[in-house]
Amino acid sequence: MSDTIPTREALAGFIVTEPRLTTTAGGMYRLAARVGVEHWQSEPDGARSMADPSFHTLAIYGQLAARLAGEFHKGERFVAVGRTRGYPIDRVGVEDVRYEFVATRIGHDAADDALARSMSRHPASRARHLDTRHPLEPAEAPASGRRLRAVPDLPAQPTSVRHDRPLDGVGSPLGT
Repeated sequence: MSDTIPTREALAGFIVTEPRLTTTAGGMYRLAARVGVEHWQSEPDGARSMADPSFHTLAIYGQLAARLAGEFHKGERFVAVGRTRGYPIDRVGVEDVRYEFVATRIGHDAADDALARSMSRHPASRARHLDTRHPLEPAEAPASGRRLRAVPDLPAQPTSVRHDRPLDGVGSPLGT
């Protein structure tokens, strides 16, 4: 048995820009966003104060990127595991290196979200807990943490769908 604990690089922060799903030149999915990382500093009296955050690019590749599209949003806090990758860029004849954090695992940071920890994981119970307005009005998203959406009550029995007339023609509920 080994006494060493295998560790990996990790990044915790907040999402600054809405994540964008694109594809690489090789056809691989890439989900990327700018993220901020908070920093703390010690004061001469021993107190700790928040310093200016640093900003970086977070990227997720492959099928994980496709699965996570729409799961993370601007303002949310996250914890990611992965590695820092440098890649060369050419700017008007001057070569430079940029860096991105390539996440292989990522999740919402529950350490700063007491509301999420106190609620059930079922989407309907989260929506019921947050939304006290009309069930068809959208719920307000929390300032940080995972966005929660209100789910309106659905009928117990499915309703039939009629395909006997066009949806955009005369007599359509959508009008002409």
